[in-house]
Amino acid sequence: MRPGQYVAASGRRLLSSLARNTAIPASVETLTSDANGADGVLHPDTVRTYLGALDRLMVTDDVLAWRPALAALNAGPARLLRELNWMGLLFESLVVRDLRVYASALGCEVLHYRDNTGLEADAIVELADGRWAGFEIKLGSSASVVDAAAASLLRLRDRVAGEEPVALCVITGTGYAPIRRDGVLQIPIGSLSA
Repeated sequence: MRPGQYVAASGRRLLSSLARNTAIPASVETLTSDANGADGVLHPDTVRTYLGALDRLMVTDDVLAWRPALAALNAGPARLLRELNWMGLLFESLVVRDLRVYASALGCEVLHYRDNTGLEADAIVELADGRWAGFEIKLGSSASVVDAAAASLLRLRDRVAGEEPVALCVITGTGYAPIRRDGVLQIPIGSLSA
């Protein structure tokens, strides 16, 4: 394989790996292992170089996830319906993009939270004065899914010292927009812009 062909092939494998690992915190080592072909010669330093180039080209977004073009994965509606976990990660990436648009208009920042115990929040919107809101993003809207997401947000609220959250929200793919008894808001994506 000529050097140019190797770069193109390894670059395509890395793009596919990024697409498979969207909306989850994948380390360079994870991406390297996943993107390595049968030759197994892709090195973590090479992946870092590629990731830097992809960031400069605005192909990737390190805040939470890469937002891939589905064409790069040959993914259509039937595949998305077969692979609901993957579809959920793409949905999470879409919602984070929307949150970043709204947050930037208010001078806010969108961050990800994960601590050493595994407690995480899909998105934290932080205002310049330190006030914050926590978000869990779930494709499903069943009571069990929303209850688990709300419980995670409440644990986060209890763990964070200092400023109480302005809001705790579970953003879902469908459903209604109630304020739950525990104070957590359930917001279907269709109501996010309202």
